[in-house]
Amino acid sequence: MLDVEIDDTHIHKNIIKIKTNETTTMGNFKIEIHNNLNDLKPELMDLFYNNEKLDDNITFKDLKFENKNNIIIQCKLKQKKVKIKRKIRNEEKQLEIIIEPTDSIYGIKNKIFELDKKYPLDSFGLYIENEDKILEESNCSIWELDIFKIEQINLKIIYKFLLIINYYKKEIYKSKNLIKIRDLKRQIENDNKILFFLQNLYINENNNNKKILADDDIISNYSNKKINLEQIIFFIIIFNNEKFIIKSELSTTFKQLKEKISKSSDFILKLYDMNKNELNDDKTIEGHEYKNQDFFHPIYIYAKNYIKISIMYDDIKICNFLFYPFDDIQAMKEIIYNELKIPIKEQLLKLGNLILENNKSFNYYFQMKDNIEKKNEYELYLFRKKIVLIQNFNENIYEIIINKKEDLKQKILELNNLNQNCKLFFYDTIINESCSLSFFQYLVNLDVIILTFKIA
Repeated sequence: MLDVEIDDTHIHKNIIKIKTNETTTMGNFKIEIHNNLNDLKPELMDLFYNNEKLDDNITFKDLKFENKNNIIIQCKLKQKKVKIKRKIRNEEKQLEIIIEPTDSIYGIKNKIFELDKKYPLDSFGLYIENEDKILEESNCSIWELDIFKIEQINLKIIYKFLLIINYYKKEIYKSKNLIKIRDLKRQIENDNKILFFLQNLYINENNNNKKILADDDIISNYSNKKINLEQIIFFIIIFNNEKFIIKSELSTTFKQLKEKISKSSDFILKLYDMNKNELNDDKTIEGHEYKNQDFFHPIYIYAKNYIKISIMYDDIKICNFLFYPFDDIQAMKEIIYNELKIPIKEQLLKLGNLILENNKSFNYYFQMKDNIEKKNEYELYLFRKKIVLIQNFNENIYEIIINKKEDLKQKILELNNLNQNCKLFFYDTIINESCSLSFFQYLVNLDVIILTFKIA
């Protein structure tokens, strides 16, 4: 009996030992190898000794071993001729290559490319017709992928497209079921769960314009093009207490979305998400927190038109802010209080000759005929209502409305006329023309101005 080492490291990456007789032929020894390694069929093997190929009819005795204790037979798989079909337009062509079990899918593609360099390596894939499957590219050998073991390998070249799906690259293969753009959309829907009607496929033309691909376009017209996909989403816009739907792409910025919502320049438009966070003009829809959403359902957005309000006092603009015209005037006065610390009860606002009432919205005045011209900026005049208490006089409470520093001085001096025999005092200070404006400014900042008539 002989102990024979079988070196098949190029297949299984190991060495095995088999006991056999000197009279065993190489053909029968292949059967013994198959019995030990049942994935190796005898007809696929070639046996070598000292790098010489062995005929199936010779025996081990014929080899005349120098050392019968160290017999190493190398087992290699036979090369295969593979016919590869490729279809160019309506004409089908055939290529023939030799493959080995150690070849990878990329290696086979490289052999095809060497025969026909018309298409780059990354523009096509391989499809096994008799197995009905696309060969995924990897560094594994075709033996490890169980492809070489197929008795008759029928390969077909299929062309593929590089899709940019929301900035994620994915290869999509063209097959017998991929003829029109609508077929490609259906495959994307199956692979990526992006619904058919939410897909927008396009290519970038030379002038950098997008060419939207129609559903009935033939895919082969774009075989050398990079096809891009943008996901379409639907927004439910809540605007001025009304709802409507807008369709847009994920790459749309919120500034562009604003332009879709309103073409009017009469107002300043702001957008908010469901959590009342303002949406930045420069951010894209995908760049916002919506990126965690599935996008199969509509997204709610609040849209608000704002106007710019400038507050005038003493002929000086003392503050300005944006205001939502559907809010009431009370809300505007709260903004003024936060900005200027002028108590709400002291504020009186005028637009032209109109006094704005607390419980009315600014929009209410838009609806009044011929009262307000619609625009995006308004100047309002702030008047302050001050209470003057005269301690020792019959009708002792007076309301003074002022818009200028001089107003308070003039109106308090007029109160002096209520008593011809006395003069008004603020504590020990007599109130007359010689009092400075800074003195009256001090009085304006009091909650109640308390005065007393005294004999001067």
